[in-house]
Amino acid sequence: MESQVKYTSKPKLYLAGAIDYVTPEQATGWRRIAREKLEEYYEILDPTEGKDLPHPEANTALYTPKQIVETDLAAIEGSHALLVEAQHSNIPYWGTAMEVRQAWCWKKLIVAWGVCKSYWLRYHADVITGSLDDAIAVLKAAAKLRRGY
Repeated sequence: MESQVKYTSKPKLYLAGAIDYVTPEQATGWRRIAREKLEEYYEILDPTEGKDLPHPEANTALYTPKQIVETDLAAIEGSHALLVEAQHSNIPYWGTAMEVRQAWCWKKLIVAWGVCKSYWLRYHADVITGSLDDAIAVLKAAAKLRRGY
């Protein structure tokens, strides 16, 4: 009889997506839904947690670039996968693009969703779906494969 390896801890999932150029609700709303639907399968790493997003200087001066970038990079390095929000076609996604590139360099699973399908996103993402629900389904399937059930 073949033995089957089962992981005892959940894989970690980093929630990448717009924070700047969107309202706090837009930045956190989809992340809240993702957490609710995926926390059974993943330990969720959310870069909006603990941040005062309604503060008028939340994306300019409230935090230092070092605080934001190094904290996010550490979370990405420790993650197994990224869920990438790309639902807006009219914002730059500077931080998200850099997070995706770094995750790709670290060979993380990258699942993106939304309408923004740049050449760079299509090159680096493992899967791109049109909706958050479809991306969640992909990540559930990946977690089940990893855990062996």
